[in-house]
Amino acid sequence: MFESKQANSPPPYQGPQTLRSPLLDEALNRYKMELNDGKDFVLEVDGVEELLDQTRALETGLARKSGPSTTIGRLEPVFSQLNNFAAVMALCFGTNVETTALVWGSIRLILTLASPAQDVLSDVLDMLEEISWSLPRFTYYEKTLPMDESFKSSLVAAYGEMTLFCARTINFFRNNPHYRLLRKGWPQLANDFQRTMKRLKRLSQVVETEAEAARMRLAGDKHNEVLSLMKAFQESSIKKDILPLYHIPLGVDGRFFGRDDEFQKIIETLDPEKGALGSRSLALYGMGGVGKTTMALRYANSARDQYDAILWISADNMINMTQDFLDVAVKLGLVPQDRKSEDAKTAMTKVKEWLNETSCRWLVIFDNADDIEILSAAWPGMATGSILLTSRDFTSGFSPAGAGLAIKPFDDTTGSIAFMSLTGQSDNSQANRDLAREITHKLGGLPLALRQISGFVVKQRIPLGDFLGLYERNAAKIHTKKIGFSDYQHTLSTVWSLALSQLTGHATSLQKLLAFFDPNRIDEEILTTRDDSAEMNDEFSFLNDEMDFLDAKEVLLRAALVDRSEDSSCLSVHRLVQATVIDGLTTDEREIYLAQAIRLLARVFPSLFRTGPGHMFTAWNICAMCLSHVHFLVFLVAKYKIRLRDQLMFAELLSSCAWYLFESERNHEGLPLAKLALENIQEKYSLEYAYSLNTLGSLWLDTNRPKKALECFGSALRIREGLLPRTDGWVAASLNSISLVYTELRDFEQAAAYQQKAMDIRLETNSPRIVNSYSNMSSILLGLGKADEAEEMLLRCPSLKDMTDECFLRADNPRLSSDMVLLSRIRVQQGQLKEALRLRSKALAFRQKTFGDKYKTCDSLYQIADLLHSRGDSKPAIGFLKNSITFLQNLPEADGFLARANFKLSQIHDQLGYGAAEHYKEAANHHRARTYTDLDIGEEYSEESFNLLTPWMMW
Repeated sequence: MFESKQANSPPPYQGPQTLRSPLLDEALNRYKMELNDGKDFVLEVDGVEELLDQTRALETGLARKSGPSTTIGRLEPVFSQLNNFAAVMALCFGTNVETTALVWGSIRLILTLASPAQDVLSDVLDMLEEISWSLPRFTYYEKTLPMDESFKSSLVAAYGEMTLFCARTINFFRNNPHYRLLRKGWPQLANDFQRTMKRLKRLSQVVETEAEAARMRLAGDKHNEVLSLMKAFQESSIKKDILPLYHIPLGVDGRFFGRDDEFQKIIETLDPEKGALGSRSLALYGMGGVGKTTMALRYANSARDQYDAILWISADNMINMTQDFLDVAVKLGLVPQDRKSEDAKTAMTKVKEWLNETSCRWLVIFDNADDIEILSAAWPGMATGSILLTSRDFTSGFSPAGAGLAIKPFDDTTGSIAFMSLTGQSDNSQANRDLAREITHKLGGLPLALRQISGFVVKQRIPLGDFLGLYERNAAKIHTKKIGFSDYQHTLSTVWSLALSQLTGHATSLQKLLAFFDPNRIDEEILTTRDDSAEMNDEFSFLNDEMDFLDAKEVLLRAALVDRSEDSSCLSVHRLVQATVIDGLTTDEREIYLAQAIRLLARVFPSLFRTGPGHMFTAWNICAMCLSHVHFLVFLVAKYKIRLRDQLMFAELLSSCAWYLFESERNHEGLPLAKLALENIQEKYSLEYAYSLNTLGSLWLDTNRPKKALECFGSALRIREGLLPRTDGWVAASLNSISLVYTELRDFEQAAAYQQKAMDIRLETNSPRIVNSYSNMSSILLGLGKADEAEEMLLRCPSLKDMTDECFLRADNPRLSSDMVLLSRIRVQQGQLKEALRLRSKALAFRQKTFGDKYKTCDSLYQIADLLHSRGDSKPAIGFLKNSITFLQNLPEADGFLARANFKLSQIHDQLGYGAAEHYKEAANHHRARTYTDLDIGEEYSEESFNLLTPWMMW
């Protein structure tokens, strides 16, 4: 093995002579290319002893100039750590003078270049110390340990990261030979260093993980389950950046007019070549329709050669913003393509982490960020890159952006040139130029208005001389409310009114209907799913006819009142058009179109109230497609105070959405919808009210509020028993739900009593839901300490009779994966720890793929860590717990889970004698104090107490 060496120790272990590694050759070539020249001079240092001698000579010279120096004292431990790392490189790749000489020679050259200024030298020593302590640290190393390609590639990556930074540092000193230049450019080098350290620490962790895996493989079959799990978990992570990446979903309009000064300001402010400690950011602000998005789009497309990644994020609301981050995360490989339901907010966090860690040049554009508050969760912080945002809010130029640029309407000259070009006027006479100037003046030079009016003029073939009269006749319809905060005297509603006034028939109905959907993405499937019911309003019958719908849509597309995605069947509406349409509707019309929008969504969205107790797993894609529209309807009803003509249908839609959010572990989003559903049901003693109560109760239960859940479930049961036959499936569902509450309250006797009643009904009616009761009763028996009886009960489930992995891990019913977790807990009580670990590993992989990095995945990570710890594999257990904590920190109200994970970490660190045990204990107590619980957990610092902070069973 390699011992930690002092600076005056013997030369490092001279490993076997081997063929040169292609990986190492590539690292050496990259160093040579980065340094440009001077490599031969660098290679003049043979080893650490020669470097120490030269450093002593350098220190003697410094002492004559500025007094005693501590350079040698600081460098000895640095060289010792580097020497250990060089020894490991020698063992892996054979003795290679060039490999180590690059390190020693680079350091010698850096110290020489930095030595003229004591403060600069001190900063350089700080960097070298941090680099040395960030390298892979081997307290022992067995020569017989197998070295696979994964380990070697990780080791070379760490070596390359260190040597490339040395090369860049040498170039920095050469390019800034004078002290004033050094200090002026130092932030750029410091920023480079911070990025290097992030990558180096990550690579070092990978090397040490690979070394631990190699040690475990050498031990034989003892660690097979852990190794398989570690491999599976690593495969779900990002493998490499996929660059260049240009996520710019908008089309390119090559016609751009004026604003050269503003465009140059964007280029100068966001220049990626400028050194900065943090991000370079600029806000383009101005009124709606002034051309902010067009400016941002022009810059994005013109700057492709300057950036490795350009990410366009729609920031008009949190849902769209997080969805764009999810799309970006998938393209970057941060989220696997086969994830069924990744939490978009978690994906946003992963993209932010990537922005902070990557060395590439990136640009993020937040478009339509009118609500600055929602950017707080998405802003990349001090990550080094460029950020451009567009907003109506002028304060965005002060925060969060570092600078602001006001985008104002065109002046009459520029606007008239743009208008003439947009209308394709062949008659460039002075008379036409004067008319174009007058039209521009009337429209206030607003680019969006000029584009819309030019389209109207072209489509209707209206002579410019006739347009002004038409405009004057429509002036009385202009709304008095201004857009934005400028002194502009008109609003865009004039422009929209002109275009909308030309619509007739089905096109009019479609435009009005689209105003009641989230404007960014309206799937045509929602609009055109056939409705043959008698309640269908004749005004919307065209939606049932494919050709009528296509004709109506064509009219809107040609008038540029809607847009359609080229790669999907989705419509979009400019929100200003949408607002103008709604503002122009009568009270009665608003009620009619709102009712139809609700009807369309309710027809597409799956409803358990109509189909009976069960799950929506197979329809999650449809649910996701409709969710933003349901939120938008809630917003419109509140904003415009629109009366609901069918409150019951709206309530059912809200409850169904809430249930989908419950199933996909987004409970905190579902709670407001479930509460609103109950408010909209007038008849409190009805099956609809009971259904909504049951939905709210399920959300309360999964957010660790069992007593609130019991109130909901109890009320629902009383209603159903009063309105339904004794053996109805909904009665059994209520009894089952109450049983789950008592299970979470750890009152297993009561839980068993209610579950038995549910089982009796389901057995009597031969209900397929009996499998649900068998699983829940098995969980109860486990809580009573009856593992064998729990197993026998679980085996009654027809779908699990073979007990194969395929029985549990079914995409059409993810809940069955929890049965696998339940079986693993039964195996633990039975002392079958190896089989328990295998089951938990399988369940973790499935849960992460299906639910993303949310509560169930974190629960599985904890369960695996707990089992590893109990069988003596404490170090891998620490890794799983830390992964769990990373995920939990991005989830709402996760303090109970965080408290439990930190408790386990404190327990493991204490047993291993690690100093961090007290830190984790403080964190555990902190999160425990913040956790709401209906149980008496006491004050004792014990595993039993912390286990009461989380659900007994994560179904």
